[in-house]
Amino acid sequence: MNKAIAAGVPAITNAGANPGVSNLMAATLIHDAQTENRGQPQKLRYNYFTSGSGGTGPGVLSTTFYLLADEAVTYHQGEEKKLKAYSDKRSVSFGEGIGERDVFLLNVPEVASARRVFGVPTIDARFGTAPFFWNWTLLAVIKLLPVEILKDRRIVQFLSKFSYPFIRAVDVISGEKAAIRVDLECSDGYNTSAIFSHQRLAEAAGTATAAFALAVLEGSTKPGVWYPEEPEGIAVEAREKLLRRAAEGAMEFQITKSFCRRKEKQGMKLGWIN
Repeated sequence: MNKAIAAGVPAITNAGANPGVSNLMAATLIHDAQTENRGQPQKLRYNYFTSGSGGTGPGVLSTTFYLLADEAVTYHQGEEKKLKAYSDKRSVSFGEGIGERDVFLLNVPEVASARRVFGVPTIDARFGTAPFFWNWTLLAVIKLLPVEILKDRRIVQFLSKFSYPFIRAVDVISGEKAAIRVDLECSDGYNTSAIFSHQRLAEAAGTATAAFALAVLEGSTKPGVWYPEEPEGIAVEAREKLLRRAAEGAMEFQITKSFCRRKEKQGMKLGWIN
């Protein structure tokens, strides 16, 4: 950090779809809630979905296997808790074109960075895939293979290369869609969500990375090394422009707000839908 600041070099730790766009989705939800005086953020949940390989190649498969070897870092009422990977299944709606999907706890960096930057007391992240039997396969991997094997680079690379042709074959049927949903709950009953979905994960990741690169080149990042959700990483006033760029070609990108006071509920949708 100090060397980057001294050299006048701006850098961001994560600059893709997730982490990256997902971090800014969370930052936008929290900023809007605070601007509108909706109480204190209490719960922040990241949810991810990918059909098959998403068209991203065996490298992402290797990453998935590595993540299965790690306990999922979560925060509950301010206390860090490490839970078993791919546990605590939940059903989450990812909007039109994706629908409702099962997702499971996974260890991703945006949980820790959100806790550090925003101080939200309860945070977790979940991931799910399709067809449904890929979820079963990942659950079987956790149950049958020792953690030591999942941390062995050579074995993981072999598993990825071996399974990739089968996954690509199923991609023809399942597609390569990807989706992100971020949910925020505040202390006064104000709840808000952001949804991003794309036909192809590989394209979404590339577009998102390009959007971050443009933001840095345009001077939206201060010298140093930052998380995307930090105002020094991507300036608050530059977030919307970056998200619009990242949403080019997306199936859906929207923010939905609802709040409840005295048993009254209201809803509103904002965002970009292509």
